[in-house]
Amino acid sequence: MTACDPKRMLELTMWRFLPRRVVCVMCAYSSKYRFVWAFAAIVLAACGGDTGDASVPEPPLATPVFEHDGLDGAVVRHLYSHGDRLFAATQDGLYGKFLGQNVWVDLGLSGLQIQGFAIVDDQHWIATTFPTAQPFVDPKLYETVNGGGNWLQVENDFGPGETQSEAMMALLYDQETKRLFATGLNTLASSADYGRTWLLLDGQWGSTSILQALDLNSMTQQIWLGGQNGIEESILRQYDLNTLETVVFTRLFPSPSSIKSATFDPFDPSRVLVAGEGGVLQSADNGNSWINLLGNVDHRFYFRALLDPQNSNIIYTAGWTKTDMPQPLILEISRNRGTSWERHQMTIPGLFGGVWSMLATTENNRTVLYLGLNRGGIVRVRL
Repeated sequence: MTACDPKRMLELTMWRFLPRRVVCVMCAYSSKYRFVWAFAAIVLAACGGDTGDASVPEPPLATPVFEHDGLDGAVVRHLYSHGDRLFAATQDGLYGKFLGQNVWVDLGLSGLQIQGFAIVDDQHWIATTFPTAQPFVDPKLYETVNGGGNWLQVENDFGPGETQSEAMMALLYDQETKRLFATGLNTLASSADYGRTWLLLDGQWGSTSILQALDLNSMTQQIWLGGQNGIEESILRQYDLNTLETVVFTRLFPSPSSIKSATFDPFDPSRVLVAGEGGVLQSADNGNSWINLLGNVDHRFYFRALLDPQNSNIIYTAGWTKTDMPQPLILEISRNRGTSWERHQMTIPGLFGGVWSMLATTENNRTVLYLGLNRGGIVRVRL
């Protein structure tokens, strides 16, 4: 073999232990040294060298591939993952499927808007709801312990007194502390008995604010909660589960605005991304300073910014222009931590492409996004 042919060499057993870059260098040597290099390949493999196995990420596609993924016409408020399962909390019930499946299965709570959803384990889930026809009226908490086979209403004391209750706006379950957390109008509370009794941690009952953002940085044990106050100013607070102290961040976006979510870098606990009406903020120092990565977006809503699960330098986000009319789906990608952005668009006549929820997964070593749309169902994006 006189020419460098890495593909052919990788097909030979003795060369499979070496990464392609090493094989190409070896091609430059005379054939009389091949025995030496084959021996070196075996030694390298035995010492834990790069074997080029299936865990190596696939290179990104030149252009993201958009495809409908079901629930056409649904308002998909939140997307969640647990193991190899995906969950979609909609304006009209809960749906789920396994990765690789094509059909979303009805998991109950039809006729109810799923405002918040928490996963305790594979079969034990908790949801806070409103009637689909009357959002923010008659809030209720439901629980299933058999994977949606049946749901039971949970009587609870989330509110200012024994006879008064307050709507739960968001839920999360912390696997480490075995506690359920919820936000209310201007409150953060915790429960150690799956939502029956609640301990007020931050804020006060009966406010005119609405806190719909609730995310936990498990590396720092800090809860980030946010939303909008009564005069449409954004609210963002950081509650430390260790010190029980609260840090308040004000005027991060021009008013009117609302904070929708926080995302954390798994490799850098001080890096936080906050999405809301007005753009996407990034802090590299746990909130001491902020920059708006998107600039002036004229109060366009961004419900979530995601980090690529295989490369946290890559950021994904997608927005919604507040209108009842169809709009294109615009996916925005930064490959340099937010310094510059590229826009990819899915334009179909009549598409309701405004994005209300986002989820990033890894499937067959490739990053895949699931985008939950307002009245447009779910779109899957291969990257």
